[in-house]
Amino acid sequence: MRITSLTGRGSINLVDPKPESICIDDIARALSRIPRFNGILPHAYTVAEHCIAMSVSMENSVPVVQLSDKAVWGLHGLIHDWHEAYLGDITRPVIKLLGISQKLEKFKKRFDDAIRTKFKIPVPTTEQKRVLNELDNAACDLEIVSLRDESNSRRYGSDHIPGMLHRRFMDLMTEAFGEKHVHELRISHEQGD
Repeated sequence: MRITSLTGRGSINLVDPKPESICIDDIARALSRIPRFNGILPHAYTVAEHCIAMSVSMENSVPVVQLSDKAVWGLHGLIHDWHEAYLGDITRPVIKLLGISQKLEKFKKRFDDAIRTKFKIPVPTTEQKRVLNELDNAACDLEIVSLRDESNSRRYGSDHIPGMLHRRFMDLMTEAFGEKHVHELRISHEQGD
């Protein structure tokens, strides 16, 4: 099973995604169009916005002894739902209703591995995974309450979200791994790798 890349760079194998088929432009565009909570909110709130917020939360949760890894923590928060660019955002109640949790986790892991390999991002540590899961669960609870409040109006237009996600990613990558790493990724991206 394959889906076509938004940027026209080929197709992505949903069963066995390859790092070379992953594209930041596809991810930024798709996530900026996928609504959280199936869009059942007074105004749009996207998976891209959630990922940006999680990135900031992860950075703010770095233990003092690991402050030198602050950008890496932020990256783990930023990319934690990037698989949804390819698999969609299936709500927790639907996952439970259909009994697909274990199977979906396998597909998520395949995409997460391909994404991390593509961008040379290390696998999160046990501590990073624990904090990320806690923050993600808390964010879900907070978002659903605060976003259902009609007085919480959108802060920026949806046209700016893909660029915001892309800039945040590049800034964190540069801070975490250096400009040389980011330059190599840019060349790889331009060559279609």
